[in-house]
Amino acid sequence: MQDDEIQEAPLRVIEVAGRWNAFDGPAITSDLRTHRTLWRTAMLVGPPTEVFLDAETHDLIRANHDYSAHRGIPDVLYGFDTLQLTPAIGLEDALESLARKWGADDQRWIGLPRAASALDFEDEAAYVRAGGDPRRVLLELWWD
Repeated sequence: MQDDEIQEAPLRVIEVAGRWNAFDGPAITSDLRTHRTLWRTAMLVGPPTEVFLDAETHDLIRANHDYSAHRGIPDVLYGFDTLQLTPAIGLEDALESLARKWGADDQRWIGLPRAASALDFEDEAAYVRAGGDPRRVLLELWWD
């Protein structure tokens, strides 16, 4: 299966999440499809209530989640209020500029080592050699 086929499922989730507060799933999805070269992955997620990391490696040990998302289905998605995007290498500024127009209450970059599990690279050095910015690995947007 090709990457775009796999990515289509999370895009549909973003699209059908609807319109609430400043979030506009159909408009965001349209922008993401139009500007596909700016990003590698896009996921709408709900925040975990607790995250446990290994003290030395910062690897994820486990996360406790809020299960309220199950409550509203099939009528509404509860708890999915955070959009996470991984940029195409070298296009971080362009992705950030595009995302600004979506009216998120909070927009921030997550870098290494915290976002290391989002990468397909062996380590931080390999990501940097490929042109990646270790301070801007994952762009996270949150709507209240």
